[in-house]
Amino acid sequence: NLSLQLSGEGHEITPSPIPDLYVGSPLVLAIKSKHLPKQVTLVGSLNGRPWQTNLDVPNHTLSKNVETESNTQSGIHVQWARKRIASLLTRRSLSRDIKVKDQLKGDVLRLALQHHLVSPFTSLVAVDTTPVRPLNKQALTHKLKTNAPKGTTFGLPKTATSLRLYNWLGLLCVALAALMTVLQRRRNLAGAVIRI
Repeated sequence: NLSLQLSGEGHEITPSPIPDLYVGSPLVLAIKSKHLPKQVTLVGSLNGRPWQTNLDVPNHTLSKNVETESNTQSGIHVQWARKRIASLLTRRSLSRDIKVKDQLKGDVLRLALQHHLVSPFTSLVAVDTTPVRPLNKQALTHKLKTNAPKGTTFGLPKTATSLRLYNWLGLLCVALAALMTVLQRRRNLAGAVIRI
């Protein structure tokens, strides 16, 4: 139940709501305001009792057009936008009203596009506009060497892997069939001789 008290109006604090604070973990907040106060008051409860502390605010001012121009000297606006997007997404997931969800989605889209950030509703696409070769030149074709690295073996699938075995078995069967045919003829001839 942490809250930040600032003098004046028109301040945007992110993340909102402020997450719980645990021992050893830092509290990182981003404040967007036209006039930053020199001091803020952090209010909460500690072991069930009211607690508060005053904090000095460092003066990190940016140009007035922070949302439209890219400020290369500082990434504070990007940090603020990331925190703000995370805060808006949290509020959107907790909301049950469809109109509020749509409004928060629009806010996330606007912030992400202004600050060139990726969000669940945006993505960045890099398009290379530099051609590899001039359009008026013909593409050249040539063969590429396909030398395999040393120690690489190359093989094709081997079908009929038992080919020799089957050849020998086939020859054996043909030989047995021929032998049986010869024996049968001899028997028939021997039987014919006895009858006469």
